[in-house]
Amino acid sequence: MKNLIKATAISTLALALTGCMSSGPKPAETRVVNFPDAQIMPTPEQVKDPGYRVVVTPVEYNSGVPSSFAEKVYGDVESMLLQAGNKVIDRDLAKQLQRELMVAEEEGRYNTQGVLAADIAVMATVQDVGVGYDFTERRTYEDDGETKVSPAHCDYTATAAVDVKAYYLPSMNPVGTWKFEGRETMSSETSNSRCPLSDTAAASLMSSATNDAVESNMHNLLTPLAPSFYVLERRDGEKGTIFRTNLGTSKGAKAGAAVKLFKLERIPADEYNDEKITRVEIGEGEIIEGVSTDMSYVYVSDKEVVNKIRRGHVVQLLHSECGIGEGEAWIPGLCFNKIIK
Repeated sequence: MKNLIKATAISTLALALTGCMSSGPKPAETRVVNFPDAQIMPTPEQVKDPGYRVVVTPVEYNSGVPSSFAEKVYGDVESMLLQAGNKVIDRDLAKQLQRELMVAEEEGRYNTQGVLAADIAVMATVQDVGVGYDFTERRTYEDDGETKVSPAHCDYTATAAVDVKAYYLPSMNPVGTWKFEGRETMSSETSNSRCPLSDTAAASLMSSATNDAVESNMHNLLTPLAPSFYVLERRDGEKGTIFRTNLGTSKGAKAGAAVKLFKLERIPADEYNDEKITRVEIGEGEIIEGVSTDMSYVYVSDKEVVNKIRRGHVVQLLHSECGIGEGEAWIPGLCFNKIIK
């Protein structure tokens, strides 16, 4: 199966990761200290209600693709957007808006009256799902002087491909366009070179491949849509410094999740450009135990980064192929958090 590796490799990676886990202080071991405000502070509204409002239009699908896979993609995309701290517009309203958004995509502008229902539009099409197989005949081989047998078997591979597009509203400026591809494998002993596979088994394999397509690639969409949360308090202790933020479990926070910290800088207007606000990365941190619905503590081990952080600086969950709040895979395609499930 996907991500299957030798037990020795898992053990080695587990030891390596364990050695790098954060060992910051607990909140009770720290005290609140004064520290400066950021040059650009968030408004009360930004602190109170972070996250984009996202409309996910009904997922389309090519001929030959069962509609159930489009429903699965919709559910997976919707779920991961919510887990990452965004707000997803009701499905019934999304269905009503679909035609308007398709016209807007052609015209390059979403024309609407009144208050916009969403900040972001996400559109997806399931291009293909399928299962292939490869038959291997029985063979014998020598291993340290012993004759061993490799039985005849079939290797099945299911693949899925989903095209995903996202736009800012009402400008229809693109957030990005991606092809989400996934796969799932299975092996079965058989002497039948035609490799028969039941409809149930085939559907299960294709469903897993579709799920892999979304889960392994969704970080491409989630990263530009990552909500901005904010540093609210600094606490110092003998074991280090932690920062209280308004990123809670209702917005995707969990102990061990990786975050990035940013400061906002104002670029003055000139004769060619209007004034702009730009974001500059300061460093990374990790959410520690003690997360509540609307609050978490972030531990930052790098002292140089600690001293750059101000009240009001931006905190965002880090997303990767390994999942929401997960750092990059140590080895491409190999996610420790998925191996140990």
